[in-house]
Amino acid sequence: MGEQYDLNIKDKRLAALYHEAKAINVTTLTNSALMLCRVFLELSTDYFLETMKVAVPH
Repeated sequence: MGEQYDLNIKDKRLAALYHEAKAINVTTLTNSALMLCRVFLELSTDYFLETMKVAVPH
């Protein structure tokens, strides 16, 4: 499904999650795929905010 897309991800952990998400069978591992997408989105957001030096209120 997502084989035609490839992102250049600098962060090694995010890159590993991305490649794992591309390989997962979403038909048989639906919940795992959902959790992987959620973790990827959260970590990507954190990475972006840190990289752009965005102040995040706590």
